[in-house]
Amino acid sequence: MVDNLSEFVSWVNSVIQEKNITQADIARTGFVTRAAVSALFVLRIKSVGVEMCRAISAATNIPLEVVYQKAGLLPVPSGLSDEQQAVVHAVSQVSDLKILRMISAMLNQAQDEINRDKQGRK
Repeated sequence: MVDNLSEFVSWVNSVIQEKNITQADIARTGFVTRAAVSALFVLRIKSVGVEMCRAISAATNIPLEVVYQKAGLLPVPSGLSDEQQAVVHAVSQVSDLKILRMISAMLNQAQDEINRDKQGRK
């Protein structure tokens, strides 16, 4: 969890000020209540939960992985360039079904190439 809750709240405060978002906007996402958001900002909670991270991500349009990392729920990847982190984020946004369809298409293409090679050898 968050080692320093006040650092996380400070980060969220800077983000919502930068993006001109209110605490009410975070609550409007439907993941958390206004009371929960208020409790976070006055440090009346012990830790940041998954639903609060989802609400902050949805309200600020910051990738959920980044919010999880800032909240201490995910480790911060070390040694990855900004481009590599962007690729990791992009891949995480693709649905499982879309990934399966992409793999299926690649396998079909590979099978077609194998079949063409076999026909060319005859």
